[in-house]
Amino acid sequence: MATTRDPLLSRGSGTAGARAGAAAGYPGGAQAGAQTGDPSAALEFCRVGKVFPGVAAVDDVSLGLRYGEIHCLLGENGAGKTSLLNIAAGIYRPDAGRVMVDGRDVAILSPRRARDLGVATVRQHPALVRSLTVVENMMLGQRRGVRSERRRAAAALRAAAARLGVELDPGARVESLSIARRQQVEIARALWWDSRIVLLDEPTSSLAPSEAEELGRVLRSLCDEGRAVLFVTHRLEEALDWADRVSVMRRGRLVATVEADDLGRASSDAREAARARLLRAMFGEPRPVTSLPDAATDSGGQAEPSGSADQSGQADPGGSADEPARGAPIAALELRDVWVASGVGETGLHGVSFLVKSGEILGVAGVEGAGQRELAGVIGGQIRPSRGDVRVAGRSVVSEGVSARQVSGVSHLSGDRLGEGIVATLGVAYNLLLKRIGSPPDWRNGFVRRREIERTCAGALGAFDVSLPSPWVAAGTLSGGTIQKLLLARELLGSPRVMVFENPTAGLDHQTALFVRGLIARMAARDGVAAVVISTDLDEVIELGSRVLVLVGGTVAGEVSGGDGAREAVSSMMVGAA
Repeated sequence: MATTRDPLLSRGSGTAGARAGAAAGYPGGAQAGAQTGDPSAALEFCRVGKVFPGVAAVDDVSLGLRYGEIHCLLGENGAGKTSLLNIAAGIYRPDAGRVMVDGRDVAILSPRRARDLGVATVRQHPALVRSLTVVENMMLGQRRGVRSERRRAAAALRAAAARLGVELDPGARVESLSIARRQQVEIARALWWDSRIVLLDEPTSSLAPSEAEELGRVLRSLCDEGRAVLFVTHRLEEALDWADRVSVMRRGRLVATVEADDLGRASSDAREAARARLLRAMFGEPRPVTSLPDAATDSGGQAEPSGSADQSGQADPGGSADEPARGAPIAALELRDVWVASGVGETGLHGVSFLVKSGEILGVAGVEGAGQRELAGVIGGQIRPSRGDVRVAGRSVVSEGVSARQVSGVSHLSGDRLGEGIVATLGVAYNLLLKRIGSPPDWRNGFVRRREIERTCAGALGAFDVSLPSPWVAAGTLSGGTIQKLLLARELLGSPRVMVFENPTAGLDHQTALFVRGLIARMAARDGVAAVVISTDLDEVIELGSRVLVLVGGTVAGEVSGGDGAREAVSSMMVGAA
């Protein structure tokens, strides 16, 4: 592994792409070398720094992106990756250093300026206007000829979508699309603008495995055309599979760059060694997950139950079922013939029935748009089914809304962090207590008790290793991974009996993802919580679930028990092969 303070001086693998970029008219191959010493430089950060109150988000970072390469940026949550991308996107202005595009110093003072320089950013949370159609979002920023360009834009959108391997309806309103579809619109828009430099922030966090694989092929085709791609991810396997170079940030600083030859593609042993080196660069020497507060996990992220678990996933705590931690009825959650009408951009549910025992984890898998969002909404109380029943601890709650479900012991971790999860303009502390505003001990007689709130905030977020300059900073300024930790901390404050997790580790770094998975397992095994884990990460669903329910088109296609062969069986069922 090559480690250097200036990755631009290390050897690279973008030469062929640079020639393609020069042939396509991209100036990096012809001009950058004369001014920077790197003949294929597209985008360069030269000793860049960015400081926020109490936090050095980016600290003296020098990093280069070449035409014709996929450069992956890894790092734990809060390492500064998104802040670095925001500097190139014109969202932030650096406090130190300089940014170069095609070998020239540039001042990227706005997103429009970034776009004019050929830099496009695809965000983890799509920055689309929900009330507009897909094609109208594509055309935002057009200076003239908007009406006459509509047909051309629609045709270009279809062409870009075809390259992505997806179908996008130009006339569909964005608010009707799933998160994954919105992400695809963002990527298609970058292609439509013919951007030479594409920056992607967690592009696969909301994609199913098959969609992520297709995106990897798309990114490679962009590089073959001579474009430059810089993408941020927490999925280490994506970095090992896709990248020509991998750089690692830690606490705002660039700590390592690994070249293609060192990414372990020669053998499984070499790959494992590369994985270990990258993990050490991200987190330092491995620390056991048990050192995190109340995690009780082993190295695989699974909880160590106090007793054994039978084959159905029902944990045996080593005592009677009447113990307080196990006092809930066996059928903690039950859905009986639940139907939800299909809407625009929605699959609906069609006769879904299942039950989850106390202390059991049920995994739910399916391709994007198979009814996962509707299922989570039905359990959490956001969606009322047109037919069927939802029962918690043997009592029907089908007519209850979100607040009443919480009183009944049901919590729901939303997969839409910004749309449903937080109020972006409110402080972190208020977002943490959003579902219990006005309740003691944080409020008394209608008055806010700031010290109590700060104490609650510090305890809840401290368990997730979140450090903030102030608990009153706006939640919308946090990184996606930190927002996910905030939402998890909030849902756990209510001591739920039934918990629905939508993509619980999306956007989390490797160490924290292990912690969260261990936390879910511990809640089930030791606290008797009935957990439903709905995730696009198939390995996560199989690892956590004692059994996995497969949704296809809003119906239950089948159920698979955990163990050997589970992944193949679930994958086949998802695509209708079994």
